[in-house]
Amino acid sequence: MQDVYADIRRIALALDVVARGETLIAQMQQDMPRVTPKSAAPRVLVEWWPKPVIAPTRDSWATDLIQLAGGCNPWADLAGKSQPLSDEQVLAQAPDIVVMAWCGVPLHNYRSEIVTRRPGWEQVPAVREGRVHAVTEAFLGRPGPRLVDGYRALRGLIEACEVARVGG
Repeated sequence: MQDVYADIRRIALALDVVARGETLIAQMQQDMPRVTPKSAAPRVLVEWWPKPVIAPTRDSWATDLIQLAGGCNPWADLAGKSQPLSDEQVLAQAPDIVVMAWCGVPLHNYRSEIVTRRPGWEQVPAVREGRVHAVTEAFLGRPGPRLVDGYRALRGLIEACEVARVGG
């Protein structure tokens, strides 16, 4: 997120609206408070693309959003902004939540069965527990104020997962 905030500052400076840029950053930070999980943070797979599965890694603001919202990106230690993942990598990490945020695909074209029908994925907790969700890429994949909407979507999914873990 620091890169996103730096970009907002650069744009505000170029437009000679520095104070507005700082106000926007402060508002975004206020609207996306860091949530500390009560127990183990749910493991969240955000899919930028379904085949191959491409997920955010260490240098992605999506990883920051997942962490702010109280979740864990199991691939946060992989270098770069995103990486293709093998089925084996996903199965080994057993994500609790899968978020489809497919780049360039309209939300109405997202199909959870593309995720749930992958061979072996029936053992993934997110698939087994029905926690495969669509969140428009516009809220997670574009560096700007709409990341707040992505944070809120992630927070809602993470919170629902936490509630389900303790039985309601």
